[in-house]
Amino acid sequence: MLKRTLTMFTLLCAALAPSLVFSATVANASAPAVAPLAAAASPKCSGTLSHGKIRYQVCFRWNCDSTKCNVLGYLGLINTATTARTVKWQLDYSIDGGAYIHDSAGSVRLAAGEQRTIYPDAGRQTRLCVRNEENLQVDYDGTGWSIAAITSEFVGCL
Repeated sequence: MLKRTLTMFTLLCAALAPSLVFSATVANASAPAVAPLAAAASPKCSGTLSHGKIRYQVCFRWNCDSTKCNVLGYLGLINTATTARTVKWQLDYSIDGGAYIHDSAGSVRLAAGEQRTIYPDAGRQTRLCVRNEENLQVDYDGTGWSIAAITSEFVGCL
């Protein structure tokens, strides 16, 4: 059953990949607001890992023009338990092997057997030809943080 569920999750992600688009406004206190980002296609995902009854996977997609890339990290969760679970998650990223930077975090209640893909509101712009790395950890019902699911890829290299 789990293998079938994971296979269906993978096929669904592959089928939706070309059509998924996100939009966010990037701003911070030291820089003016940047126009909304858009990233589509080019998904890269880690393998699926297990933390108790929770299966998890981290992915990112990117879209580049001639000067920059827009990158969005996202995650997939599956509750394989027969009861509901509250799952906390933390998503971080690194550029060109640098220190991890906090991307987003949250908490979600998953029903028994439920699977969910979570697209955080944040996105980021990078220069061309950088190595993007995403790092996801999960905790359910206070059991402690999992080992990290990690995926990386060079983006925007011509």
